[in-house]
Amino acid sequence: MITTVNLLYNGREVVFAMRQGELVASNPVAHIPDISRHKEEKSNYHLYRINIDGSELRQLTHGTYNNLDPCWLPDGGIAFISDRKPAYAYCYVVTSPVLYHMERDGSKQKRLSANYLMDFTPSVLTDGKLVYTRWEYVDRAACPIQSLWTINPDGTELAGFYGNRVISPGTFMDAQPIPGTNQVLATTTNHNGSCHGGIVAIDPAKGANAPEAIRNLTPEIDIYAHRVGGGPWGNGMLDRQIGGTYEKPVAINATRFLVSKGGTIQLRDFDAHVTSLLFPQDGMGFYSPMPICETVTPPVVTGNFMDHTTELPEDGSVSGAWATVYMQDVYNGTSSSNHKAHLGSRRMMPLTLDSTLKNVASRRCASCHENDIPQEFYTRVEKPEHNSFLLAPLANKAGGTQRCGKPVFLSTDDPDYQRILKTFEPIHALLKERPRADMPTYENFCEDPSI
Repeated sequence: MITTVNLLYNGREVVFAMRQGELVASNPVAHIPDISRHKEEKSNYHLYRINIDGSELRQLTHGTYNNLDPCWLPDGGIAFISDRKPAYAYCYVVTSPVLYHMERDGSKQKRLSANYLMDFTPSVLTDGKLVYTRWEYVDRAACPIQSLWTINPDGTELAGFYGNRVISPGTFMDAQPIPGTNQVLATTTNHNGSCHGGIVAIDPAKGANAPEAIRNLTPEIDIYAHRVGGGPWGNGMLDRQIGGTYEKPVAINATRFLVSKGGTIQLRDFDAHVTSLLFPQDGMGFYSPMPICETVTPPVVTGNFMDHTTELPEDGSVSGAWATVYMQDVYNGTSSSNHKAHLGSRRMMPLTLDSTLKNVASRRCASCHENDIPQEFYTRVEKPEHNSFLLAPLANKAGGTQRCGKPVFLSTDDPDYQRILKTFEPIHALLKERPRADMPTYENFCEDPSI
């Protein structure tokens, strides 16, 4: 199996990932059954180089681990992802490849990324930086926010590019530069689904998390759709209901791009005009289109010389790095209340929610729930009526799910329903006064001259 083909800037040579062995099934609960490492080298993905006329095939990587998603670098080297570092996804038994660098002959392989989860689909921007998708759990939910980041090819100056606080779409991947601009094309999909969906153009100059930065180039695809059963409150989790079959876009100029749609190669413009160029044959589709031509080589960029002493050992540890660390009491001057005991200072959960639920459960739900009303691992704050502890006991006719069987609340006017709902009012008042940066009212808040 061959995947992820990338053409050298002179248009004469291709680098790609290939697995020569047959499929070896991994843990049955794994998302991707053929991505975990195997004992035989041929059953793992490795990187190869070949001329476009098919001559001089050369294997660049070896070992009982996977090397994937290669792309040529401006200095002639190759960036790729590898799962040789011992790391696994927290929620399933699959390895977590991260970003690496090597010379064109496969020598001097070096880990660039300190990510403890997964990096994927790197490519080079017009300014010489690598752009890639990064998945992590830091200060966020586990599943959405698989966003775009940049890093120098020498591993310095890691920075967010777009989507580090975007909940939906859940994943931006396959990022490719749009010539003559600072924008990128990307595939949008949701967590744990197949690696295809809709295609968007992203202009981070309009805001690193701004919805206005996204232009849907496949308007027939709802890039904000979610899993069936997830309701309108989905968060990019699990399989996706985006429904698109687009993947691996590549811009050929500032207004047109090639893309694979379900195995059909298409030429499209940014206004959704389309011509299909190549159709599936004998049950086999076509993917990863790239025009065979010479392209402009981006500049070679490097970071501060002090960063070059950084070494990222294969055991996952970090050593040799210089850093500047700032320490400050986060409760001093960083919130509206400036005190950790008050709402708005690292605390947004209703202060009386638990006691109110316990009281209501003891009087009206004791026959089914002896130990309080069960709650999900998260609580919806902005729209509390969408929480399971209010939907499940509410009658279908009143807009609930009636998961409790016989409805506890016949309508939303029930006094206990309203008691639970009112526990959120102090938070709503605080958010109205000082909205979060991801809320629509935040822009008006920032522009208010009285603040």
